[in-house]
Amino acid sequence: MGGLSGHNSSLRLLLCGLFAVFLTACGDLPKPFSERARLEINPLVKLKDSTGIFIQPVSGMSEAASDALRTSIKDKLFEHNVPSALETGSQYQYKLLGVVQADPEPDLMIRMQITWRLFDPTGLEVDRFLQAIEAEHLSWVIHEPVLMSKIADVVAAEISPSVQDEEVKSAKQPEDIRIFADEVTGAPGTGNRDLTVSMRAALRQKGFLLADGEEDASYFVQGAVEMSGAGERAENVSIRWHLVRAESGELLGTVSQGNKVPKGALDGRWGALAYEIVKGSLEGLQDVLKQDGVITR
Repeated sequence: MGGLSGHNSSLRLLLCGLFAVFLTACGDLPKPFSERARLEINPLVKLKDSTGIFIQPVSGMSEAASDALRTSIKDKLFEHNVPSALETGSQYQYKLLGVVQADPEPDLMIRMQITWRLFDPTGLEVDRFLQAIEAEHLSWVIHEPVLMSKIADVVAAEISPSVQDEEVKSAKQPEDIRIFADEVTGAPGTGNRDLTVSMRAALRQKGFLLADGEEDASYFVQGAVEMSGAGERAENVSIRWHLVRAESGELLGTVSQGNKVPKGALDGRWGALAYEIVKGSLEGLQDVLKQDGVITR
């Protein structure tokens, strides 16, 4: 589903209620854990619609090439924890415009420039930069995925800070603390991948250093999704984030999120929904780390 447009009304149901965070022991984790106290807060915080980006068709490219590049940019923005959409009528109010100027008579190599402009919800230009590209002409003509990905990498890194709030930009955590975000399990559709990528990106944006694995981590986060039937037309979704001290294997806390959704609503692409879910869980995870004395704010 592009952004949230495909199942917008259905998926919003997952985000509309109040959910609690419980700091409890867990029965299904691979290590023994001791029980801690429990805390109740609301772990789901929705993004404002205006924080997403509508990626408009790129001028000066064929429709197929433009669609390929826009899709790559969307994927790269997702890695930066910035939701985006390609469809007209998107709820996202930032707009990204690209204009290509290329050599009129390229040979084996083609040289071009792409002017990128980002506009905020009021229409004010908040970012503009010029991207110079040199590539094999054939790769450009067939919009080769590796080339599109390289271009998109630069674009996402450049514009993502413009839609992040100051808290995200200035976030910094202790340098001796590393967190490993393990692969999420149990989700239908693209949920496992999208939730995992979102959690890693969100932790980075909050200033945490990420570990490559449990062996060099101070803490690790394990996400588990459970789906269960709730009648013929609905199903229950439960998402639990376990925060574990790596050295001892002690479970410090569990952030629990859940609701009832229309049956099959989560079977496709999660995309920006995963971002919103993860963003909501971070408040609870940070509270657990505060209780453990890791962070003070």
